[in-house]
Amino acid sequence: MPCYHHQAIDRLGDGLVATGWAADGTIEAAELPGDAFVLGVQWHPEQNPDDIRLFEALVTAAKERE
Repeated sequence: MPCYHHQAIDRLGDGLVATGWAADGTIEAAELPGDAFVLGVQWHPEQNPDDIRLFEALVTAAKERE
């Protein structure tokens, strides 16, 4: 993942769950379990056109909410 750690998550907010980490243990993705699509990332997924899973998940979630 193209990532540049200038700032990082120290503590997750209530209900958030870490779901992705850098090799150094830095949290790079967090989700909020439930019905809504809530995902926060600390990398630049748009810089990796070979891996579009995040964008596919967002589009799928948006279609389900129509």
